[in-house]
Amino acid sequence: MAASTRLNHWLLLGLAAVAIWLPRGLQLGRYVTDDEQKWLARSANFYWALDHADFAATRQREHPGVTVMWAGALGFLWRYADYVHDAPGLVDWGDNEMDKIVRAHGQQPLQLLAAGRAVLVLAITLTLALALRYAMALLGTKTALVGFGLLAFDPFHIALSRLLHLDGLVSSLMLLAVLAFLAFLQHENSSALLVSAAAAGLAWLTKTPAFFLIPLIGLTALLYQRSALFNRKVWRAQLLRFVWPLLGWGLIALAVYVIGWPAMWVQPLRTLRYVFSESLAYATGTHVSQIYFNGRVLSGDPGLLFYPLVYLWRSTPVIWIGLLLAVLELFWSRANPPLEEPSKARSAREFTLAILLLFAVSYGLLITVGAKKLDRYLLPIFAPLDLVAALGWLGLANRVRLQKRSFKTSFALPVLLTVPLIWQAGLALNTFPYFLTYFNPWLGGLAKASHVLMLGRGEGLDLVAAYLNAKPEAATLKTLVTSTDNLVYSSQGPLVTTSFIKNSEMPTREKMLRWLTLDTAVIYVNDWQRQVAPPAFLDFFASLQPEQRIRINNFEYARIYNLRQSPVPPFLAAGAPGYITWGQAIRLAAYELPTTSLKVGERFTTLFYLQNVGPIAHNLNEKIRVVGPNNHEVAKVDGWPWGAPTSTWQRYDVWPDGHEFTIPTDTPAGSYRVELSFYEPVTFDHLVAVDLRTRQTTSDPVVIAELKVIEQ
Repeated sequence: MAASTRLNHWLLLGLAAVAIWLPRGLQLGRYVTDDEQKWLARSANFYWALDHADFAATRQREHPGVTVMWAGALGFLWRYADYVHDAPGLVDWGDNEMDKIVRAHGQQPLQLLAAGRAVLVLAITLTLALALRYAMALLGTKTALVGFGLLAFDPFHIALSRLLHLDGLVSSLMLLAVLAFLAFLQHENSSALLVSAAAAGLAWLTKTPAFFLIPLIGLTALLYQRSALFNRKVWRAQLLRFVWPLLGWGLIALAVYVIGWPAMWVQPLRTLRYVFSESLAYATGTHVSQIYFNGRVLSGDPGLLFYPLVYLWRSTPVIWIGLLLAVLELFWSRANPPLEEPSKARSAREFTLAILLLFAVSYGLLITVGAKKLDRYLLPIFAPLDLVAALGWLGLANRVRLQKRSFKTSFALPVLLTVPLIWQAGLALNTFPYFLTYFNPWLGGLAKASHVLMLGRGEGLDLVAAYLNAKPEAATLKTLVTSTDNLVYSSQGPLVTTSFIKNSEMPTREKMLRWLTLDTAVIYVNDWQRQVAPPAFLDFFASLQPEQRIRINNFEYARIYNLRQSPVPPFLAAGAPGYITWGQAIRLAAYELPTTSLKVGERFTTLFYLQNVGPIAHNLNEKIRVVGPNNHEVAKVDGWPWGAPTSTWQRYDVWPDGHEFTIPTDTPAGSYRVELSFYEPVTFDHLVAVDLRTRQTTSDPVVIAELKVIEQ
């Protein structure tokens, strides 16, 4: 290769690497997705275990996610190297223990997450740049550049390769392993065999489904040598050429697997047994939480249509057209082979494309067998299909160039191939930095996808945190969420999960009192789409007006509710829920009154749960009356609420206000209303009562309930 050619080659690789990195490497500290908090905690444990030579403790998960933990550990080393000295030991990655340690030492978990992501993005960029080098040798420079250009701006690949998670890296490593092995077969490049094996070993260290590479690589070698292996005259000689590279590939990959995972140094058999047994149970088991697919909420296998629909929704029109053109191009080129291309080069390219298609189809079938299905599990098929689509676009450009004789040859291909690349980049960058919100516009985009696929892995919750953090009382603001995973790194105030609502052992009164300590609630798109929370909970919030709606690309992703201006949910009220606030200071949360008929002369008790929701400058009086027809008063209490004068109430404290009444013996039978009001004892001015359901002023005094009195 001439020096100028070599320079151009590396320049192209450098430009491609920049194109791959740019959409993945910017604004990595915006929001947190599912499981990333756990992977950061596992990375912290991995880092601590390495520093303390507790190598068995580097086995954190069966996935096994070792490469991800290496990236996370390097992020700690970069941003907070002293973690291994400040942490008391291994932390529970299912809890927020690591976050508390980090914050206690003046560090921010979100910055550490962004650092780990940055390391992982760099690893993915280098992996794909190296894969491009082999693709250029296999498919030709133009096809490879277009293919990796499409991959660089593939929205779904970008979305998952920006995270401290498994799928972006494992899909890139699997692609490199396949392309490098094909380069070894077709060009007898021994270094390519080494790269392929190393990539495979790293892929296995990332996620166990990457062991799919073993049968794929074996089948690829078999198909490549098929003519020689089935020739009786030469098959014995060719068998060695077939077997030894595969053995070498497997041994190198295994060596990388062992070297890269310290747990394998000290407990190899136990580690392997853990990985394969747990992974099998994980793959064949059902979903831990409900998923949403095709208009239904499911906990089991969503069925055979799941991954085909995922691909249609998550891929782009550019890839659709390219794949269709690729099929047409293969048929056309066989019928009309280009004269300027040697048949050997054409056959090599077609074999590469056939293996890429085999990779995509067989991997898709493999993961379809598992009962647990998520859209991100399909990511490894996107890159090979992007390369196949590139062939289609290049074929079209060549056909157009040959037809349009007026085009200058030197400019025809660049101009024609710019269209799909710009289109692909436009589709991706339109969703920056929330690439997970991309869905195929030809199928209806995000709005229509919400009726088919599960939404919401954390995108948009950074906007929720920004809104809450802008409040003056942000540091003490208690926010109700269904899960803390996505907000814990960015919210300044404490987060409270809905677990206490689901706790069947907790008394209703205690649940209500805990609810009344909350300030705001955040309901996220997957809460109402997947119905994660109880139906009564979701119905309650559906009846309220949010304080703020968070939208991405005009689609609603989150709702923020002011619980201080909202009633207690009926299913949490001890007794009956209250709906009134007096003077923006005293709120009736709930009340307990007799639910059966009362006899004349009978004693009964009223209990009002009153909450201080605003400043009270001095003591207020309450007036409780039991009033019958013609405003006939049969009982009354007038004075301070029970317990303590209102001037001593602490904000948001709840005061049980109990009173005992007796129905006079001369009371006529009938219906009697219980009225409640508050007033200034000096001026006798009544506090204005507002109904929390309508936000409108209500009559004074407020009728709380009705009692039925019967004769003895």
